Amino acid sequence: MVLRQAHGKVALCLLASSRFRCYSRQMGEHSEQLTRDRSRNSGKQPRKQTADTLGRKLLEIIVYQQNCRVGAKLTLDNLEASEIGDWSMPDFRSACGYAASQGWLTVRDDFLTLTTAGLAAA
Repeated sequence: MVLRQAHGKVALCLLASSRFRCYSRQMGEHSEQLTRDRSRNSGKQPRKQTADTLGRKLLEIIVYQQNCRVGAKLTLDNLEASEIGDWSMPDFRSACGYAASQGWLTVRDDFLTLTTAGLAAA
């Protein structure tokens, strides 16, 4: 319910009233703007993937797409044919760093080596 005073009289209106003069002209202006902003921004910017997600994806590619086993060594050239070839270099470095910090891979001289922990985590 809304109480409005107009011309010295108090009007009691329900929010579902068909009497449009009971409503403030600016009612809902903020919610309309929020809806407009949401629709304008939706789908335009992809979410940044976390290091965890990238590291797990790298491990999945090494184990399942490249069919590597413990001790197998790969270079970036080996991985270019996979979807990793489409990754940006910062994403690739982030994935390698995370996988190495988890003990899944060792990274030396441009070689990635799969560890026992990496195979178990995949």
